Amino acid sequence: MAADGPSSDHHKYDVHIEREGRFWLVRVPETGSLTQARNLDEVEQMAREVITLDLDLRSVDDVEVVVHGPTE
Repeated sequence: MAADGPSSDHHKYDVHIEREGRFWLVRVPETGSLTQARNLDEVEQMAREVITLDLDLRSVDDVEVVVHGPTE
């Protein structure tokens, strides 16, 4: 039986963050993607958006990230 639903198009990526001035630098080594966030609450969404755009994926809902780095 073929897999149906969101899990068949789901992608998971490691994201590395570091503080740079007033912003958080967000790197996705697997894709070479780079973005920034104003605060830690934005990191996951910004990472998902840049991965979706860089890889021409259908939706940010297809992207899961695991954030590594400082959390304060």
